[in-house]
Amino acid sequence: MGGWKVDNVDITYQVIGTVAYRIKTWDVSSKVFAGYRFLHIDYDKKDTALKLSVKGQTIGVGVEF
Repeated sequence: MGGWKVDNVDITYQVIGTVAYRIKTWDVSSKVFAGYRFLHIDYDKKDTALKLSVKGQTIGVGVEF
């Protein structure tokens, strides 16, 4: 959560919930994850105003060395 009138951003926040599965092969740890994300941005400048909400599923892969 942030914003609070800094750089003309009234408020911005996001909520993420994920589930991950860790895999270890050849001494390298990796993970596969899936979840849901909600992002909200409220921007207001003199001639420009933006109120944006983005939501949906997310998937990804991560590798640890």
